[in-house]
Amino acid sequence: MWPFRSVSDILGANDGRQVLFDLSTRLDRQKHYDNFTKTERIVWHCHVLRREVLNGSIEQYFTNSSGDLLLETIDSLNRISAIHVADLLELSARFFIGEARDLSREQRIHLMEGLSKKNATLYEANVSKFTEEIENGFPEMYERALHYFRRHADDIR
Repeated sequence: MWPFRSVSDILGANDGRQVLFDLSTRLDRQKHYDNFTKTERIVWHCHVLRREVLNGSIEQYFTNSSGDLLLETIDSLNRISAIHVADLLELSARFFIGEARDLSREQRIHLMEGLSKKNATLYEANVSKFTEEIENGFPEMYERALHYFRRHADDIR
């Protein structure tokens, strides 16, 4: 069955985007986040960021529960050497939610709604800007992730 392809089979592909998707599908169907290994969490953080940004925008990432993983996602991006995307995520967080990184979803939504009401034009411009810049960084993230996952294949179940 497709989701249960072996890790080595998945990692044998040269398309980092597809590898990330296939590994995240494997995790989604088999395990719970609390039981993920360090490398599996990196897979998940990269996948969730990608999913939220591409399905909506950086705003969607912060206003959904995915934003609860902000610190872990930035750390994961740095671990795989996707520094540009990590920096963009950090910059967007500073703009939208300030310096605090342990905010609940409700707190993030409240801050972002306040920012939007204060200056809707600036808010929307930055949603578009950060979304586009992060999307443009995804190809590098996929490439770096693929290399990282191959080096740490023994940590992916």
